[in-house]
Amino acid sequence: MFTFFSVGSYVPWLSWVDRLTGLVGRAETVAKEFDEFLEAVIEEHVTITGGEGARTNDGQYFVDILLNVQKDGTTGFTFQRDTVKAIIMV
Repeated sequence: MFTFFSVGSYVPWLSWVDRLTGLVGRAETVAKEFDEFLEAVIEEHVTITGGEGARTNDGQYFVDILLNVQKDGTTGFTFQRDTVKAIIMV
């Protein structure tokens, strides 16, 4: 996706060209696939943590820590799964 030129980024009133060339559709497909990948990673950690193979505090991954913070609710704000995905991406 980095090699494609987006006309709409430089000339906003020509953003329809991006949809016509298929750039918008490809970007949406890549975003959906990446979201599904992150969802699978989170589900894997939820399954492992909840099952017999639960890790100790010494062996927790970053995703496990984020899920524990989400479950505890001690942060003072709502911590949704989309927030976990965003933090993983950063």
